[in-house]
Amino acid sequence: MTPLLNDLTSRISAPSTQGVHATASFEKGSLYGIYTDEASMNNSQDFVSYSANGEEYEIVSIGGTYKFDNGLSTHVQYAVADDYQKQGYYNLGYNTKLGENDLMLDLTHMRGEDDGDLYGSDYDSNLTGLTARLSAGNLAYTLAYQTIGGDNGYDQKWGGDDNTQFFTWGAVQLLDFNAKDEQSLQARIDYSVPSLPGLKLMARHTESWDIDHSTGTDGKRHETNFDASYTLQEGKAKGLSMRLRVANADGDAEVVPRISDIRFMIDYNVDLF
Repeated sequence: MTPLLNDLTSRISAPSTQGVHATASFEKGSLYGIYTDEASMNNSQDFVSYSANGEEYEIVSIGGTYKFDNGLSTHVQYAVADDYQKQGYYNLGYNTKLGENDLMLDLTHMRGEDDGDLYGSDYDSNLTGLTARLSAGNLAYTLAYQTIGGDNGYDQKWGGDDNTQFFTWGAVQLLDFNAKDEQSLQARIDYSVPSLPGLKLMARHTESWDIDHSTGTDGKRHETNFDASYTLQEGKAKGLSMRLRVANADGDAEVVPRISDIRFMIDYNVDLF
């Protein structure tokens, strides 16, 4: 579960990665390394080698985290698939008090380039996001801006059956807002209902503009999300969690997907021993 290589478990039959992952932790941070040669997609138990244009390759990655005493934290990761693609992830976070409230600031930059002929074309892109989150009692307010630069939309995947997802605030339920030249702004509010412990509500809207369509026009799109989750706090089914996720994505004629999506999930952890 690292920014550049991960297997998000938002599906019953989730994707997987075959490889070696080593981590060294110390008081204020960690270092890690990853080697992987195969992956599987959703709904598949078969691992397939990373490949492009008839040739196979492996992915090697190194990264690390560090937390300073003043509330500043950092996470850096670099990964390369020889002769295919290379990516860098750079993150700075800052947590502080604003009166009686908590303020979180987050700056993320990602950089992707082709690493040779296997990618099939020249590729150069970067993603930058700036997020502010104010937590006040049972409420949290988030404002997030993201922009895509370079010659292409940002491609975070590694080819073959890889299903790596974005670790960014701009990646929401359906869209990642990672098209060429796309800029997006997100407003979000979270609420923990005090009268019913375990009930959490979230509403979010993301609006984007300046998408560089193949027709030469500037496009726009948007997504609206609503999320409600409830975890039982006591009784024989304590820990049972139910979650409803509702999303609607739409935009101009060239936007894909244009869809309404409803998901209902139940999770229950059982201690066997």
